[in-house]
Amino acid sequence: MENRYRKIWMIVTLCILSVAVVGLILYAVFADRQINDYKNEILAKANGAFEEIVDEVSGLGTKLIKVSVSNDAENTQKLLMDLWREAGTAEASLAGLPLSEETRAKLTAYFNTTGDYAKQLSESLLAGNPLEEKDKEQLAAIKETCRQIEEQLMDAWNKGYMAEVNLDAFIPEGAETQLVDF
Repeated sequence: MENRYRKIWMIVTLCILSVAVVGLILYAVFADRQINDYKNEILAKANGAFEEIVDEVSGLGTKLIKVSVSNDAENTQKLLMDLWREAGTAEASLAGLPLSEETRAKLTAYFNTTGDYAKQLSESLLAGNPLEEKDKEQLAAIKETCRQIEEQLMDAWNKGYMAEVNLDAFIPEGAETQLVDF
């Protein structure tokens, strides 16, 4: 009789263990699917943010080109205000990118300084002051840095991956100090 109970307990124990193993396997499969879904969602958001920053930097470059060829003070003033807004939008779009703190700080500083400088020049034009040669040189330096940033971003975009953008590789030496104090 004792042997019979032992066999029954062994069978019950094996059934319980089998159910537990099957349950763990099912849990692992569903958890893996959930992890992949989360990964894909995060990747989609990062790629969307990357596409957004590429568009913003491209728009910033376009505005800088327009400012450099504009001869009308009123039009230049409006373009500079657009540049100020565009720089703020570009800076805000950095939030969705997985960038290192150093890279994020450099890009944020560039966008903020560019926007602030554009706003200062716009207000100066509105007050009746013409753009001076040093302002045009400064805008040319900002435009060149923007071109380099856009080039680096487009290179990463064309390679088909969301890359950590290494600004140290292409920002000219002392680019952060090129901007005039205002």
